[in-house]
Amino acid sequence: MFDSGNFKLVEPRKLTLEQQLKQAEEDFEFWFQSANRRMEFVQMALEKSYYLEAAFELHQAVERYYSTVLLVLTNYKPAGHDIEEYGTMASSQDPIFLTVFPRDTKEHEHLFELLKKAYVDARYKKSYKITKADLEWLVERVKKLQTLTEEVCEKRMESLKAQLS
Repeated sequence: MFDSGNFKLVEPRKLTLEQQLKQAEEDFEFWFQSANRRMEFVQMALEKSYYLEAAFELHQAVERYYSTVLLVLTNYKPAGHDIEEYGTMASSQDPIFLTVFPRDTKEHEHLFELLKKAYVDARYKKSYKITKADLEWLVERVKKLQTLTEEVCEKRMESLKAQLS
């Protein structure tokens, strides 16, 4: 469509402060609550020892928390499911997100890789293995992400409200 010459795309425009706040509040409500529901699914799966399902749902929670941050802070999130990319983008907005998934040891790197691969491998590969202990460590990291997401997003929305006053 773009190259056909038959259509003219509108020029992008900057949102007003009111529009930015409204969009940020809507995105926060939708994505943060969606991530929180995924964490509930993780807990249910862990209680039943459904570790593969817990890993997949944990990946989904991470993706949604990062989506919340990116949308509230930038009004943009990439398409796709690469939580490492999402984390890098969130960290570029606020370096506090660098503390969520430490990669300072081989074990920490391995655990993050298990989480990254859970989107596909936990559903489709018989070779994918994750333990209860692995999941418990990852859940604690995701709870930290949850807390930081809420704090950073609330701060942004409060800043927008202050600018409107």
